[in-house]
Amino acid sequence: MRRGWAQRVRSLIARRGDLALAGVVVGIGLFEIWIAPITPPGYSGPALIATAGVAALGAAIVSRRRIPWLSLGVVVAVLTVQWAYARGAEELPNAAFIAILALAYTTGAHEERSRGLLAMLVAASVFLVQDGMDLEAGYPSVRQDFGFYILVFLAWAAGVGIRGLRQRAEQLERLTIQLEHEREQSARLAALEERTRLARELHDVVAHGVAVMVLHAGAARKLVDAEPERAKSTLQSAECSGRQALTELRRLLGVLRDESTSAELRPPDSLRDLKELVAALGDSGLDVELVVEGRPRELAPGLDLSAYRIVQEALTNTLKHAQAQHATVRVRYAQRQLELEIADDGHGPDHADDNDTAGHGLTGLRERAALYGGELHAGSAPDGGFRVYATLPFEGVGA
Repeated sequence: MRRGWAQRVRSLIARRGDLALAGVVVGIGLFEIWIAPITPPGYSGPALIATAGVAALGAAIVSRRRIPWLSLGVVVAVLTVQWAYARGAEELPNAAFIAILALAYTTGAHEERSRGLLAMLVAASVFLVQDGMDLEAGYPSVRQDFGFYILVFLAWAAGVGIRGLRQRAEQLERLTIQLEHEREQSARLAALEERTRLARELHDVVAHGVAVMVLHAGAARKLVDAEPERAKSTLQSAECSGRQALTELRRLLGVLRDESTSAELRPPDSLRDLKELVAALGDSGLDVELVVEGRPRELAPGLDLSAYRIVQEALTNTLKHAQAQHATVRVRYAQRQLELEIADDGHGPDHADDNDTAGHGLTGLRERAALYGGELHAGSAPDGGFRVYATLPFEGVGA
């Protein structure tokens, strides 16, 4: 943003500078033609033609940054016409001299070096030819001492040098921006690595606390009848270990929480929230039917959250990629497992079947189901549309 603002400011200053320089050239030219007590020999032709030439010089200066080649050609043409009328002149018009120096500099500063050199050689050739014609006709040339050519080529060389400095400055600016980006990226990676290390350490602490709590609970169960006081003490130790583990778990979540994530705590999503999800998708244009079969039962929090995420991701894929009008979500509480079926009347993600892991989010869904000892299959339904089917054992690995 700062770079674009600076470029606009420089462009505005350059345009105003060109207008000011054009005004100076036109003013000097008109003064030399119409106001000076003695008309300079360089304007010995008709005054109206000389005035038109001065106006052309001003226009060439105004447009010199956008079209250097054409602007230089205009100046060369104007000088050629003026000097054709001014044979025998002993000096150059000041306005024309300023204009040719400005265009020589611009050609070096705003054109590639090879093209700019070619343009300068062409302009010099035109002037040399005219010099030769003047000398053959017996007229002295104001450029025959080559001082004019030296000054013009020095102006072009100065433009070439400024162009090189500007390109190096732009390259350094780009390099600086790149280094800043890499430094920020390195800082983020370092912070992520440190948070990962802390998360591993806190995971070990939490796992140890949970293990101790389980051992104390098991010992208390064995002692509760024979030695109730000792069992009570053991349960207190288990409670203390559980509280410590919960504290460390909260720290772990704080370490893993993304910087942009809100610190507010809210209950995790579960299958009880499917009605709200279905209603929200209905507002988005997808007609979703929710069917619950069997007797609902209390699920482990992790299993409940994973089941909700599977349904949510499958419906999101349907809404984004399947071009479906209707979808059916079937939640079936079987005897030993939870069955989820999400079917739609669309075409489904491209190349997404049981043997392909390239579907839209299907790989993550399969991993989520496998985490709880379940399976997930996705592919085209026999009667058309796309179907996602998942089974999650109630006593899953992560449950």
